[in-house]
Formats: sequence, C-alpha cells, structure tokens
Amino acid sequence: MACLGHPIVRLHSLPRPVANSQCWRPKLSGGAPPLRSRWRMDLSPSTSVASSAAVACAGTTTSSSSSTSFSPRCTGHSRMPMARSQQARWSSVITAASALVACAAGRRWRARPSMLMARHDARTRSSLGMRGSGFSSSPSETRSSVASAREPVRPGKVSAVLPVAPEIERPAYMLPGVCVDQETGMYKHDFLNVIEVKTPDQIAAMRVACALAREALEVAGRAVAAGVTTDQIDAAVHEFIVSRGAYPSPLGYMGFPKSVCCSVNDVLAHGIPDDRPLQDGDILNVDVTVFIGGHHGDTSSMFVVGSKPDPAALHLCKAGQRAMMAGIEVCKPGADFREIGMRIQDVSDAAGLHISELFVGHGIGSYFHGAPGVIPFENDEYQGTMLPGMTFTVEPILVEHTKLEASHRIWDDKWTYQTLTNARSAQFEHTVLITDDGHEILTGPSVDYLTLAGLRR
Repeated sequence: MACLGHPIVRLHSLPRPVANSQCWRPKLSGGAPPLRSRWRMDLSPSTSVASSAAVACAGTTTSSSSSTSFSPRCTGHSRMPMARSQQARWSSVITAASALVACAAGRRWRARPSMLMARHDARTRSSLGMRGSGFSSSPSETRSSVASAREPVRPGKVSAVLPVAPEIERPAYMLPGVCVDQETGMYKHDFLNVIEVKTPDQIAAMRVACALAREALEVAGRAVAAGVTTDQIDAAVHEFIVSRGAYPSPLGYMGFPKSVCCSVNDVLAHGIPDDRPLQDGDILNVDVTVFIGGHHGDTSSMFVVGSKPDPAALHLCKAGQRAMMAGIEVCKPGADFREIGMRIQDVSDAAGLHISELFVGHGIGSYFHGAPGVIPFENDEYQGTMLPGMTFTVEPILVEHTKLEASHRIWDDKWTYQTLTNARSAQFEHTVLITDDGHEILTGPSVDYLTLAGLRR
C-alpha cells in the first residue's frame, strides 16, 4: 500500500532506536554529494515575469496569468531556497522560470522540486504531485487521445466491512487506544521512523507474510474479468487471507473500509473496491498487504481486463513493471537509496511517461509503514546507504503523459486519488530484503499479469 509523502525521511530528527532490533540512522551533517548534476532554479526578488509568457514560450495558450517578482538563475544541483510551506504558492513562478530558461537555452528543461514531505491532510495533499514535463513532444502525447475517448472512473457503492475471526492476530493499529500522531499523520504504535535492520527471526517472519501476500495477489488476478466488480475481487482476496489465519492489513487502517486497494484506469492509488463492473480494456492495480506472525508483507500488480487492451495500456503497464525492477536491481549493501529513484526515472523517461510524486515506498516489518521513504523518482533526499537486514517496498506509479501533467483530485472518501486529465496510471510493488551480497524480492516472483489476461508477452 503506497505511502503518501510524510516526514519518514527526516531522519535527522528521529528518536532513539527501538529495543530488540538494530536500527540505523545516517549522518546528515553537511549532506551528501549529488548523484547527478541537474539544473535547478534559484528565485530571488528582482524582476516581474508573467507565467503566461512561459506557457506561450512553450507553444501553448492559457487564459490566465499571474505576475510575480523574481529573477531566475541556474545554480546547478541545489535545492530551491524556500520553506516547504511556500512550495505550493511558488509553483506557478517555478513553471514560468523553467520555461523561460528552457527557451533561452534552447533545450528541454525538467522541473525537479525536492520531495514534499507533508502531513496527512487533504489541503496539503492536493498541492503535491505536480512535476514539470518539459515542453517537447513525446510519444505519449499522441497516446493521450485514448484518454479523452474513455470515461473517467466514477465512485460506486461500497459494501459493508467484511468480518475477521476474533482469534486472528490484529496489527497494532487495530488494537484499542491507538491514536494518530499529529506531526507524522501516522499511528503512534505502528510507525517506525528509524531504518530497522532486522534479526534472522524477523526476516523469517517477513518471508512468511510476503509469500502469503504474493499468493493473495494471484487470487486477485484470477478474479479479474469483464463484468466483475472490484468489490468481488476484494471479497475473494479477503476470504483467502482470513482462511490462512492472516489479517488483511488495509482493513481498518486509518479507516480504510476494505481489504485491498483496487485502482482502475485513471485512479492513481488507494481506490476503494465498490460495485462498479470492470469493462473490457480496463487496467487496474490491486494492492495487497497481509499481516501474519506479527509482520506485514506488501505487494501489488497491474491487471488487464479482457484480451484486447489498447497498445497504450500495455505500454504503460510494461513500463511500470520495468521501472520497478530497475529500481530493485540496484539494491545491495552500500547502495544509496537515491539510486532507486534514478533508475526508475531512467525507465520512465525512456518510455515517455511521468512518475507520480504523491506516493513513496516505505520501510515495512512489524509496522505497516516506516523509514526509509523510498522515493521512486530522481531526488536529493539523502537517507544513507542500504545495509543487510533492511526491508522496504519499491512501488513507482507511472502515469500517461499529458500537457496538464499528473494533477489530481481526491474523492470525498479521502482515499481515492484520481488524475484530473483522465490519464491512466500503472503501479507495481515488491517488498525487498537487503542481503549480504545483494537483495531478495520477498514477494517474488512477480505475478504474470499478461498470462492471466490471456495475452502473450
């Protein structure tokens, strides 16, 4: 289950390591050298520039413009010198500056703001996720016509919460008296904000939970068909998980009413299963997390409805899986966590797609979400290096490229994130263990979603 951006990567302000496990915290004084040299924008009060000029320079038109005083100058690989609370109000300024510099330099410029680690509230969440795409044409811009011909996903009716036998062990956030930390937006008793290095016993428990999560995901995949509702998929997975003496981790988490997340077409993440029947040609992500033996296992995959999806859908899904695997391939002792985002970014750029910056991967264990925040795009958030025994998820969300970027809306259920432009998204996820000589995909092997749909690779 993808984790919304929050302060899990602010490791310089973390408490002491918890008892009975070895935890590691990187030294952040002075920062770390950048992995790549990228142009950034440094904004200082000086000149008045209208954002409409930037759009016009890019070859598009707009009916509104805003004027702000600033003087852009390229500073290399440095962060924008502004408080996090000011990021949203400066977004139009950054867009204007980026376009003007791009035109002046005669090159494509890609805005790469540092990751916004925000509290879990709707007002802040709605300001995140915007990413510059440059202004040159890409293969996906031609594919955007498919989105315009397809109806956006609409909310359906959500059925009652399914029961779980009382003898099945519950995760900490389902126990009485658990409350949410106002600073992190996470459960106080089910959130570890240090990077945990697990013991052999913990790793063994993780293997059991992750193997079961992978089985549950295949159950979901076999249930996918035209005319089937996501509520029916949820019921099938729920029945399988509880029949194995495990608890479906999403159920009751922050009030989530179902056992899996089902995100169809233009839903970015956290879709709540409902009574909407799947249609031939739909694509959907099913996100499964299982709690058993005191530990969580988390995985997700895309699935294709029917045997004749459009080429753009297959392109998106295949690129999403390649991006996830590219991020996982760099995982080994001593590797910088930022390498994951770099590799994912390379695949996404080559495919002409966009990476959603709303959600990050996360540490996982006896807790559902924890450090590190595994950022799935190129970034400057130094979190140290990987050590044997660390477990975390890698789960990029790739989005069809559109001129309006991956701007989004949040449904009234406060969970479902949907693109405003009807652009579809694809997400794949694995839980990864760092071993002495590399990594192990605990939720592997990947579900063969194309074979389940009757398609050839």
